[in-house]
Amino acid sequence: MALPYLHSGTFLLSGGIVSALSKQTKLLNLKPVKKIHFSFDPFRNDAGVMRQTLNHFYQDRVRDTNPKCVFKSNILSNRSDPLIEVNLVDGKTILFRTQSLDALEILQKFNELVSSQVVVEETEAQRKYEATLSIVNKVYDSVPAFTDVFDEESWYIFAGCFTLATIVLTLVASRFVTLKPVD
Repeated sequence: MALPYLHSGTFLLSGGIVSALSKQTKLLNLKPVKKIHFSFDPFRNDAGVMRQTLNHFYQDRVRDTNPKCVFKSNILSNRSDPLIEVNLVDGKTILFRTQSLDALEILQKFNELVSSQVVVEETEAQRKYEATLSIVNKVYDSVPAFTDVFDEESWYIFAGCFTLATIVLTLVASRFVTLKPVD
């Protein structure tokens, strides 16, 4: 006896942990950060998570968001818990105790607490676009709506008159315009 035929093709998988990590890495922004201090013990079982997190922070794209940001890694051998200390430009300090977190959770919390403080600067192109959009909206708002101009009966009268005028114009124009045969 054959198994019932329920599905053909493949099941789509979510991007998984790799795409989630790359998404969070793309969101990393170090503009509000003055200094980041990583400290961990490489002999602990969870040291791989901290090394993976360091790898995400040391990417060129992330470091280019704030070239003045100082990175310091402190390698310990005293079985201490891994820490990330973030000193912000405004003088505040955020301490991440990462002993039971994975890299994705660390990046998510960093983006939630630090990267969200970045003020988005408006570019000249955005200002021009918004100015043009406001002019278009003013013109659009000044034109009356279709239902303000026509009701159903007046629309049919307008459509009929427009059609008749088009036919008359075509007949008149056809008396003056002649097509020459192609030689």
